[in-house]
Amino acid sequence: MQKVAFLSNINMDPLKSHLRDMGIEDSHFSGYNQHLIDLINPSSIVYNDDVEIVYMHLDAAELLKDQFYTFPDVEAAVERIDDVLNAIKTFVTRCPHKYVIISNIVFPPHLFLTFLDLNTEYSFTKVEEAMNQRITDFLKDHSNVIIYDFDRIVKLHGYKVIYDEKYWYLGRIKYSQFGFQKILEELFHLIATFRGETKKVLVLDLDNTIWGGVIGEDGCGRIQLSEDGIGRIYRDFQKMIKALTRTGVVLAINSKNNEADALEAFNNVSMMHLKWDDFVVKKINWNNKVLNMQEIAEELKVSLDSMVFIDDNAFERDLVRQHLPEVCVPEFPDDLAQLNSWFVSGVVYPYFSKLHVTKEDLKKTEHYQRYMRRKEEEYTLELSDFIEALNIKLTLHKNDLNLKIRLTQLTQKTNQFNLTTKRYTEMEVTSFIENSNSDVYGLNYEDKYGAEGTIGEAIIHREGDVAVFDTYLISCRVIGRKVEEQFFFLILDDLKTKEVRSIKANYIPTKKNMLSKDFYKRIGMHEIKPNEFQADLDEILSHRGELLSLS
Repeated sequence: MQKVAFLSNINMDPLKSHLRDMGIEDSHFSGYNQHLIDLINPSSIVYNDDVEIVYMHLDAAELLKDQFYTFPDVEAAVERIDDVLNAIKTFVTRCPHKYVIISNIVFPPHLFLTFLDLNTEYSFTKVEEAMNQRITDFLKDHSNVIIYDFDRIVKLHGYKVIYDEKYWYLGRIKYSQFGFQKILEELFHLIATFRGETKKVLVLDLDNTIWGGVIGEDGCGRIQLSEDGIGRIYRDFQKMIKALTRTGVVLAINSKNNEADALEAFNNVSMMHLKWDDFVVKKINWNNKVLNMQEIAEELKVSLDSMVFIDDNAFERDLVRQHLPEVCVPEFPDDLAQLNSWFVSGVVYPYFSKLHVTKEDLKKTEHYQRYMRRKEEEYTLELSDFIEALNIKLTLHKNDLNLKIRLTQLTQKTNQFNLTTKRYTEMEVTSFIENSNSDVYGLNYEDKYGAEGTIGEAIIHREGDVAVFDTYLISCRVIGRKVEEQFFFLILDDLKTKEVRSIKANYIPTKKNMLSKDFYKRIGMHEIKPNEFQADLDEILSHRGELLSLS
C-alpha cells in the first residue's frame, strides 16, 4: 500500500492499531482537528516526500458545529465544506502528483427535526445533499481528488454498528472497532482500484452456481432459473454478472459437464439471462479444473493472478487454491439468499472495482471474441498470409489528453509485452503528456474483424538529441502480427522530426514480461550493459524493410 497521511476533524487514531495488525507501521496521522491547517501549511506531514495519498475523513456534526443544533441553513453548511475544498485546492495545486481521498458527508439518522426533515424546508437531508454535491462538483476540475463513499459503509452495515457514541465524550472517537476496520478495508479497496490492481477475468462454474440443479441430470426443464424463489436468486445473479461485463470484465466457464448439455441450456431455457456468447472461453468437460484454469489463462493471454473463480463446490475451490494460489477463489455463500449481496460486497468491490470506464472497457468482451476468431483463422493460414489477410490499420496518437485514462489503464494492466512494467497514475501520465521534454504515444488498432481501440503505448523522455524509452508496451491481444515493430517505427519517424539522433531503452525483467525480453535486440538496438540498449536512430530506420518483412 502507498504511504497514507490521515486527516480528520475527529480522532482517527484507533486506525493505527488496525494498520499495525496488517503490518503497516509507517502511515502518518495529523493531530486532532488539524486537517485544514495541515493542508495549507507546507511544513506539515502531508507535504512529506514519502506521502503519496492524503485521506480526509470528515464528520458532519463536527463540521457544522453549532449549526447542527439549529434549523439547517444550506448556504452556511456549504460554506463549511467550501473551506475544506479550498484547503484541498491549495494542497493539490502545490503537490499535483499527490492524491487526496475525501469521504462524503454522512448525517446521523437521529436528528432533532424528526419528521420535519423530509416534510418541510427545514431539512438536514437537503444540507447533506448540497454538501456532497459540492464535493462532486469539485472533482470535475481536480482529477487527483477522489471521493470515498463512507455513506455506503454506513448504509451497508448500519449506523449503530459503525458508530459507538460512548467513546466520543471520552476521546473524540466516533466509531466502533468494527467501524474502523470497515473504513480501512474500503480505503484499501479504493486505493487498489485507482492503482489499477484489479482483476480482468471472472471464471464461473455452471451447475448450482449460475443456475440451480445439475443440467446433465435434471435437464433443461427442471433447472432452477425463474422469476420466483430460488430460481429468482439465480436469475438476479446472472443479471448482476452480465452487468459486470459492461465495466470491462471478461467471462469464462470452467465446468464439469457435457458441453452439449450446457449449450442446450443456454439456447433453450427462456429465463437464461446470460448468453453463450457472453463467455469468451468455455472449458466444459470432465478435466481437472486446475488444468482448465491454466488453459483459460493461456488462451486469453492473461496471468493467473488476474482471474477470479466462483464455484459452489468446496472441493473444487480448494483444489484450485492449492494448485493455483495466484487465482482468487472467494468462498461461496452458505445461505443462497445472500448470493447477490455477497457477489457485490465479496467479489465485485474487492476484485473488480472501477473508478473510470473507457470505450475499450465497454467493448472488452467483443475485443476478446474477435481475438479468439483471429486465433482460429491463424491456425488455418501461414503467419505471413494471416497477417496480410487481417488488413491491419494502425493510427498513432501523441500527447492526447483525451486518452489519459486509457493510457493509465494500459500501464497498470499490461504485463506480457511491457518492457519495463512501470505503473503510472492518471496524474503521472498527464504530467508526461504536458511536459515539453516528454512524449506519450498511443496506438489504435483496427483490422477486418473490427476496431480494438488503444492497444499500445510509449512514454519517451528527450534529453537533447537523445530519446529515452521509459515505457513501451503492446496489448497481448495483438502480439505476433508485427504491430510491436510497426509501432516502434512510427514513433521513430516522429522523433526524427524533432532532430533526435539516438535512442536509449531499458528492459526490466519480471516473471510476466519474458515475452518481450529480446525485443530491443530484435529491433536492432545494441546492448551496452545487461538490459540497457542504445542505437543510432537512422541506423535502425535503414533496416525497417527487413524488420517488418512478413517472410
